[in-house]
Amino acid sequence: MVRDMDEPPRTLRDGAKFHTPAQHPVLVLDDESAIRDVVTAALERAGYAVEAVAAGWNVLTLARMHPYSLFVLDVNVPDMTGFEVCERLRQEGIDSPVMFLTARDGGPDAARALRLGGDDYLRKPFDLSELLARVDRLTARDAGERGDVLRCDDVEVDLSAVVARRGGTPLDLTPTELRLLEALIRNQGRILTRFQILELVWDDDDRDPAMVDTVVSRVRRKVHELGPPMVVTRRGVGYGIFSNRARR
Repeated sequence: MVRDMDEPPRTLRDGAKFHTPAQHPVLVLDDESAIRDVVTAALERAGYAVEAVAAGWNVLTLARMHPYSLFVLDVNVPDMTGFEVCERLRQEGIDSPVMFLTARDGGPDAARALRLGGDDYLRKPFDLSELLARVDRLTARDAGERGDVLRCDDVEVDLSAVVARRGGTPLDLTPTELRLLEALIRNQGRILTRFQILELVWDDDDRDPAMVDTVVSRVRRKVHELGPPMVVTRRGVGYGIFSNRARR
């Protein structure tokens, strides 16, 4: 589904561990609402953030605005085929993996998909477990190529090195501050409530929303010491981090 302010926040953890199958959302294109909804639900249950659209031009518009870990493209879309969308993405220098979904037989179409820069080709009807296995493989490969680093402008959280930086300068963050910054960057461009942040960042049940205000204040100070303001407070609602590029 397309993101809105009411959707659940992107999570950090699986049990006590950081968990995000893909650094950025998966973008799904299918003009059949039933298939679009089933694929979206399956990916979200697996922990992926998902955006789904019914038209090829929507994919191109969104891909120019936001990074994606994977494009799942139906081949037979009326306004612009999945093949055409993939070709345009590659022409524009967008190199995230592409997986095609199609009711057609393989053979020439599968070969064409690979020639256009596609990475995988799955025939309908398909088993959801096979879909998820292929998505896991493609997003894991992409994450390995890019490095496990989350970014918002010049602020980054390197999950492998367990360090945050701004403009290349390390930020002196406690583990809790680092988890909070990660939560904000994973959900950049939206406001998280105090209770959502509590769920994402703290493990224990004895949690006080006032803790959020204190830790956000420390993170904001450390981030803003090295560059323009990015951490935003919406009074009575919560906190978020926003790209300064998007606000120009």
